[in-house]
Amino acid sequence: APDNALEITRAIGAALCELLPENADEIAARVDAYTGELEALDAHISEIVSNAQRNTLIFADRFPMRYFTQHYGLSYFAAFPGCASNTEPSAAVVTFLIDKVNQEGIPAVFYTEFSNQKMADTICEATGAQKLRMHSCHNVSQADFDRGVSYLSLMYENAQALEKALGSAAE
Repeated sequence: APDNALEITRAIGAALCELLPENADEIAARVDAYTGELEALDAHISEIVSNAQRNTLIFADRFPMRYFTQHYGLSYFAAFPGCASNTEPSAAVVTFLIDKVNQEGIPAVFYTEFSNQKMADTICEATGAQKLRMHSCHNVSQADFDRGVSYLSLMYENAQALEKALGSAAE
């Protein structure tokens, strides 16, 4: 979540200022600018969540977003806990997630980067939900790296997907 990125940025900035005191003013200015962007991102996601129609997310995949969901007060159901090594979910898990999507009228199902997306496809075919990517920001493909993606750009993409999945309370 952006709050962790804020802490990391500040800690790295402080360490760099100690190591490079001759550049401390420039480092501090860059840290301030970037932390401002992270604070704006956090506020944007918080606004999406506070104006949401629902607060439950479905991950038809591994689940590397536990801290993110805790930070924003979201609930979730996932095919696999954390970064489990399982490659195929049980039929009971698939059925449970399909039932959960149908019962709660959840419009979107998430997969993570580098997923084969098979389970997400299965659940979406059974429910009519939209398949969306939630990027953990732990890994990037060479193509993404070459395009210059950043933590901020990936998290803003996540925010757009989150908004689709949660809907607006005004709907």
